[in-house]
Amino acid sequence: MQNSMASFKFGLFLSLICLASPTWAADQLLIVSGLGGDPEFQLAFDEQAEDIYQSALDLGLAESQLQRLSGSDASKENILSALQNINASENDLVQLHLIGHGSFDGNDYKLNIPGPDITANELAEALNEVGGKQMIALMTSASGGAMESLKKENRLVITATRTGLQKNASVFSRYWAEGTGLSTVDLNKNEIISVAELYAYTTAQVTDYYEREGLIASEASLIEGGNSLDPNLFSVSRIGQLASASLSAEAEALVAERANVEVKLSELSSRRQQLTDDEYFSELQDLMLELGLLQQQIDRELEAGSE
Repeated sequence: MQNSMASFKFGLFLSLICLASPTWAADQLLIVSGLGGDPEFQLAFDEQAEDIYQSALDLGLAESQLQRLSGSDASKENILSALQNINASENDLVQLHLIGHGSFDGNDYKLNIPGPDITANELAEALNEVGGKQMIALMTSASGGAMESLKKENRLVITATRTGLQKNASVFSRYWAEGTGLSTVDLNKNEIISVAELYAYTTAQVTDYYEREGLIASEASLIEGGNSLDPNLFSVSRIGQLASASLSAEAEALVAERANVEVKLSELSSRRQQLTDDEYFSELQDLMLELGLLQQQIDRELEAGSE
């Protein structure tokens, strides 16, 4: 009996690792692709921005919740104006995806854009006025030089490089954009790709790239955020049936309810050391059962919608 209980608990623990990934859709999302410096880079940056934009549409976001700036439109004035247009409440989610080249002079990080470049301090000041829970992915060379300026309790910051001294062109955004549409990135198999899952995929692909090309790695990413921010809070895309189906209001409600249960699982994991084994596994069992029932309901709604 003891062995059976131990096996049951271990099985639940493994399931928790795979499933405890809260996935809330972003309420507002801004994508910027800066100057490429040459046509090949420019085309790649703009295509990557388009991939991220299309993935956000798959989340079910309305076009009014999305802003994308590329080419001559990606000016400092337009970036700051786009951020001013975002008015987020405390629990709203805001994402900013920045693609391109960057520079760092030892003091200031700058994103290379048409006209005057925008600095990390200017981005931070604008984001401070936005509110909500924020995620900024700064996918450029030298982006590590922006980390200190951008860090804040309500903000998750990802940079393609660890320092401002890594100045070679970054490949981080290539795999970030690519990963938004790959089912293999969806580790917990809930058909929603979170920032946590995408970051894991991207960093692994960047490492593989340099090894495959026989190059010394000229970039190493960073991810930092406030204590209350989990990369799983932010979703970047839907795949599979959730992306291809036109979900009913009932299905959307069930997906949102599933996300809430996944949040509770994540919170339970963070409280593990405060609970006895009996308390922990009792709560875990209840949540896992609730999650399973919700998934069955979602599957039925999807099947009904496809008929």
